[in-house]
Amino acid sequence: MRGHSIPAIKLNEEEKEKLEELIEHYNLKRTSLIRKFIMDGKVKPPLIGKEAGVELLVNLRKIESELSRLSNNMHQIAKYLHKPKDKQNHSQNLEEILLEMMKKTKTCTRRCRDYFRAA
Repeated sequence: MRGHSIPAIKLNEEEKEKLEELIEHYNLKRTSLIRKFIMDGKVKPPLIGKEAGVELLVNLRKIESELSRLSNNMHQIAKYLHKPKDKQNHSQNLEEILLEMMKKTKTCTRRCRDYFRAA
């Protein structure tokens, strides 16, 4: 149950700077940081920094977008394969779609591998 406040504490300049460093390092608000110290006696550092987290989200969105396009292509292929007519006329087109999907999958896999190697 929250709602109880404690009186403000007075910090000298060095203590204030240290508190601000901790807030930045742990990526927590002041109240959350103090609460973690009180309840747990320690604060676990974040697994990744703020900038790396933002970069990871951007890259994951790109990967999600590529996977979505691949999924749409696979759906189109499945739909096409269930059509009884014109299978031979479109075999070349189907082969091109499959090759493009393979290229995109390799690109997506390479991006994931490169990103996690760099992290």
